[in-house]
Amino acid sequence: MSVLVIGCGSFGKNIALALNKSGYDVTIIDKNYQNFMSLPESFRGKRINGDAMTSEVLHRAKIEEVTAVILSSRNDVNNIVQGRILKEVFHVGTLIALNTDPTYRSFYLQMNIPTISLINWGALRIEEWLKESTAAVDKPSEITNIGFYNYQVPVDAAPVQGSVLAQIPESLFFAVNHEGLVVNFTDETTIYGGDILHISATNEGLQNLTTFYKDAGRNS
Repeated sequence: MSVLVIGCGSFGKNIALALNKSGYDVTIIDKNYQNFMSLPESFRGKRINGDAMTSEVLHRAKIEEVTAVILSSRNDVNNIVQGRILKEVFHVGTLIALNTDPTYRSFYLQMNIPTISLINWGALRIEEWLKESTAAVDKPSEITNIGFYNYQVPVDAAPVQGSVLAQIPESLFFAVNHEGLVVNFTDETTIYGGDILHISATNEGLQNLTTFYKDAGRNS
């Protein structure tokens, strides 16, 4: 069984080592080559230096052939965005993610991505998920109306700070595509007309965002 681990931080490294020791064919990706230096000589997996958000790096990792992907970033937004790419573009069947902030738990559930808590889970639990990848993931009824959207900002919209959009109810912003470059959404991010917002929202939240830009257009 082949497993791709994205991220060679302390968590990703230990997971890769444990799975490799258990006989899995492991590939690990990290943008910082120095992180690979902490892997011991006993690690027999493949190391790939690069950005796992890019198709070129994922193809080098033979994403089409992997059985499962472990998202090990401590940044939940990165894991959620990466998970969406892997599911929608590369159709990866089994994804498992590190979840460090409980407020993001519902979004993983909505995407059917099992999560690992550093407090309660470990490498053994990951192996259980790999062996039981067809197990159903319970979804709380209160999140069933949440969707993931690519919202294009009106071309003539004035620039807006992320801190302003973050106040829109029922919406959670993950990333922004500005002129073909995808960056994480933060309070300091400036959103320009024509940008594409990657968001998770209820139907009401999507309507709130649409109304925001309509009102901004009328007031300009």
